Amino acid sequence: LLVIIGKVSLIGNLSCLLKDERLQQYIENFIQCFVSDSPPLTRQQFLEASKFWPVQFHESKIMKAIIEGTNLNEAEIKQGLEYMHLVQDIFSTENRSAAVIVNPVDNSILAVAHDHTESDPLKHAVMVAIDMIAWQQNGGAYNLKYRKNNDGFCIIDSNHLSNNLLTLNSKVYENLKSGSGGGGYLCTGYDIYLTHEPCVM
Repeated sequence: LLVIIGKVSLIGNLSCLLKDERLQQYIENFIQCFVSDSPPLTRQQFLEASKFWPVQFHESKIMKAIIEGTNLNEAEIKQGLEYMHLVQDIFSTENRSAAVIVNPVDNSILAVAHDHTESDPLKHAVMVAIDMIAWQQNGGAYNLKYRKNNDGFCIIDSNHLSNNLLTLNSKVYENLKSGSGGGGYLCTGYDIYLTHEPCVM
C-alpha cells in the first residue's frame, strides 16, 4: 500500500501517525521515503522517482541535449562567449548591469542596454533591453530617450554613454537597417546575455 501523506514541511515527524491503532495492521513492513512533488525533467530523475512511486515521463530532447552538452556546437559556444565578453565590457565601462539581445538566426545584435534603476527600480538592464526591442517595433513602455541617428541607438543621454557603447549601438542600427530587427514577437527566439540574473520582482 503506497500512501502520499502530504508535504514534508506540513507533516514533520510521522511517529504520532504511526501510533494510531487503526494503522497498526498495515505497517508491519513500513518504510518512509520521499517522493518528488514535481514531474521529472531528466531520465535519471525518472528512474530514481520510479523506485518509489508511479511516475509519468516525457523526455524533452532540448533538456537532454543541454544535460549532455550537445545542444551547442563549437562555433555557437565561441559566439556565445563573445557576447558574454561584450556584456562584461559594458558592465566594466558603464559600472552598471548590462544586457545584449541577439537574433541567433543571423547573430545580429538587436539591443544593447544597461540598467537605469537610479531613475526607476523596475528599469533593470533586461527590462530596458526588452523595451528597446518593443520600441523598435513601434511599442515600448518606458519613457527613455532612444534615438536613431548616425551613432545608432542611444539610451537616455548620449553624453553618459562610453564610446564603446556608442560603437555597439551603431552595429545595432546597421542590423536594424538591414531588417534583422523585425519579428521576434515578445522576443521569442532571441538570445539574451546578461551580467546579472534579473530579480523576480
